Formats: sequence, structure tokens, C-alpha cells
Amino acid sequence: MYLAESLVGCLLEVLAHARKEPYMVAALGEIEEDPEDAREFPTLEPGTVDRAWLGPRCAANVVLYGKYCRVTATETISALYPLFIAATLKDGHDDFDASVLKSGGARTITRAVAAHLYLVPHVNGVEFNSRHGDEAKMWSVFEQPQDSPVSGQITKLGQSHLEEDTPELVRAFELLGLTWANWP
Repeated sequence: MYLAESLVGCLLEVLAHARKEPYMVAALGEIEEDPEDAREFPTLEPGTVDRAWLGPRCAANVVLYGKYCRVTATETISALYPLFIAATLKDGHDDFDASVLKSGGARTITRAVAAHLYLVPHVNGVEFNSRHGDEAKMWSVFEQPQDSPVSGQITKLGQSHLEEDTPELVRAFELLGLTWANWP
């Protein structure tokens, strides 16, 4: 389970995939789309989000308990370095450092680190800063087999539905350059 200190931080993580990336826009521009396919199988323009995305989404406020490993802290990187440098180099990265641990392109390494930390006694998860900005504090909570549908490391205080005009959602859209799709 992933948590963020702020709703904006959470939304940045969840919506970053929808950003308009220039390389993707250029690649899509080279594709000749059949008009019938376009009508039958419409696709979103890069940088847009379907309003249906809001349907199953809500925001929850929780209290987080437990001990969390600050994975990009100097001491943590130093301790993990001998265990992961070979795999990191083999995976095509220059070094095992904070930049690799925050890289979306290093999932093999970050998953291996998380799997290692999952087995460390009394560690309930990982604390890190979002790759979308250091001010967005994040946690990955290790869910355990004995947990109910909600982790024993959190107490839920309440939840609210997200609406198009939720201020934090509006801010996340601004920061990521997103718009709502204008289609049925």
C-alpha cells in the first residue's frame, strides 16, 4: 500500500502516467489511424484524463503506525550498497544511489530492495520522497498475510470522494499539465 503525506503528493504519483510526453506525441503523430477504428475504438489524447477515472476513486485520511526505513538516507544506501551494486550495474545503471532508488526506470532494483527490507524484522515499510518532488513525502507499507483488508499499520480517520474541482486534484492537474477529456 502506498501513502503520501499530502493528497497532492498522492495524486502526482497516481496521475503522472497521463502526462503529455513529447516523444509519445511525436510517435502517435506518425500513425495513420483508420477513421472507422477511431470511431469504434476512441483513445484519449496524451495529457488528458477521462472523467470516469473519478468514479472508483476517493481520498482517505489515516494515521500511520510502525517503523519505516528511509530508503534514500545515506546510512541506508551505505548498508544496501554491497547487496545491490552488482544487480544495479547489471541492470544498466551507473551506481546504486538515491537517484536509482527514485527512478521509475529502476523497478527491478527498487522491487528487490523492497523485497529485502520486507524480510527485515520490525520494518513495516519504506519512507521516501516522491520522484515528482522531494517535498512530497511517501510511504510504502508492507502488507502482511495476517492483515485484514486494511493494513494493521494504519487507522482510517475518514474518506472523501474526489471531484473535478477538489483543490488538490486541480493542483495535481496543473503540475502535470493535464486536462479532462472532452468525449462521451
